[in-house]
Amino acid sequence: MSKSYVNFINKFKIKYKFKFFDEKINKSGDILLRHDVDYDTDYALYLAKINNKLGIKSTFFFLLRSEFYNLISKKNILILNSIEKLGAKIGLHFNEPIYNKAIKNNFLKEIKILQQYLKNKINIISFHRPVKNLINFDKKYYGFNHTYMNKFSKEIIYFSDSQNKFRFGNPINSLEYKDNMSMQILLHPIWWRFDFNKNSNYKFKKYLNNYSIKLKKELSENSKIFKVQK
Repeated sequence: MSKSYVNFINKFKIKYKFKFFDEKINKSGDILLRHDVDYDTDYALYLAKINNKLGIKSTFFFLLRSEFYNLISKKNILILNSIEKLGAKIGLHFNEPIYNKAIKNNFLKEIKILQQYLKNKINIISFHRPVKNLINFDKKYYGFNHTYMNKFSKEIIYFSDSQNKFRFGNPINSLEYKDNMSMQILLHPIWWRFDFNKNSNYKFKKYLNNYSIKLKKELSENSKIFKVQK
């Protein structure tokens, strides 16, 4: 278990209540914990298990179209099911820029595909690497709430660990934390699978090694002529 992740979360457990995005968010005392899954579904499941043990609510956002994982593979559908059973909610991590046209139709198509594999209804989305107009968009996105709406990111303070660091300061050291003000916190699983203070190169090497092991396993199970190099 990642000690840095557990220690970080426990700092909030002592004075905050963790909530889902569809619950009433007060000006103080509440945390919206968000996980955008950019690289590895196993890392997401790892954090979901820790969150369950810690007894906190969290929301995981997955890419339907990704160069890093196939969300609707048999294995990953089981991971989605497991994360829901662990008490977390799941939303779509939508990558709008990959669509040059028919954005609404493609978005709703992604929602429909993901929804058929989930027990709970999708009621919140996040954007993958959002452009400025999406960050400042304070309306529902084709009928869905999103994590950059003012009520989630401006009316309460928003912190993100993008690029393996809190670019606007660690929330634990903030005045908002001291004053018990409500927050949305984005923690990417890849940065917390190991000690958060480790540099990004270390974490990417770990990720690539793990990915290679999984890929070799798939090759050995699907090809009679594949031999693992020793």
